[in-house]
Amino acid sequence: MTRSLACVLLLTLAACVGPVTTVTKQGTEERHVTILPTITFKDTLLVAAVRTKLVVDDIDSTTRVHVAVKDGNVTLSGRVPTTAAKARAVASARAVRGVKSVTDDLGVGNVGPSLSQSADDVGLVAAVEGAMLAQTGINVTGIKVTAKDGVVTLAGHAPTGAVKATMIAAAKKAPGVRNVVDQIAVK
Repeated sequence: MTRSLACVLLLTLAACVGPVTTVTKQGTEERHVTILPTITFKDTLLVAAVRTKLVVDDIDSTTRVHVAVKDGNVTLSGRVPTTAAKARAVASARAVRGVKSVTDDLGVGNVGPSLSQSADDVGLVAAVEGAMLAQTGINVTGIKVTAKDGVVTLAGHAPTGAVKATMIAAAKKAPGVRNVVDQIAVK
């Protein structure tokens, strides 16, 4: 089933870059102009196949690696975290049937959080906000909650020191919180 779904997605993607015919009228005369896509059907399929292979090997490549194909020649650009990840991406692209060559324009270094880290941080923010909202009588609309790798930052204002202390305590008890950074001002 997943193979047939992949085929449908590939064909849909390919159909999106098909030739476009425009009609313009000048007086009583109609002019039909066909604009051919800059990427061929075969190259479109190769882009999809290479992206799929990269995602199977590393889910984070969806946001970090750009794939371009021209006449079967693949160019990889973007950033990866390590030289090993770079070598895997190039090898994965070369392993796709129909690829003639691979040009490696990948940089190595700081690439930001992975998709799984970002999802964990979003879940942590939701857990902390829920824990703070569960406190009777606490209005958390003046508090902004952010998270990075288990460290939660609370910023904004609280009406009293007691309310501030209750919010911090609730945040510390939320599952997954390693530390809480207090940037709450009492007003």
